[in-house]
Amino acid sequence: MANKEKMQYRHSCVDVSWENPGEVEALIDFKDNARDITRATFCRKVSRADRIALERSLGYAIGGQKDLHCASDWHIRYISGTYHGKPAVSLVHSFIEYVFGGGTPSLANT
Repeated sequence: MANKEKMQYRHSCVDVSWENPGEVEALIDFKDNARDITRATFCRKVSRADRIALERSLGYAIGGQKDLHCASDWHIRYISGTYHGKPAVSLVHSFIEYVFGGGTPSLANT
């Protein structure tokens, strides 16, 4: 993504309120139409700082730390698609989608 802004972390699927049916429908459409991507592709597209913060919050080792790194966890899946009409990617951990990009404001801090 040279010369393009990196995708910022938006929110996880558990942050989406079922009281907002438009948001729920957008997330379902994203998941249903997404395609698998590699970790390398995911890392190229997203903000490094946001990715590291998310991986740290999930309990993964960062950098030279010992223990399990996200890159070594075969349970992690990465997907790409559109969310609210804009490109988005997601790290999927324990069936929870952590969405980066998309055309919606962040729910992460609400």
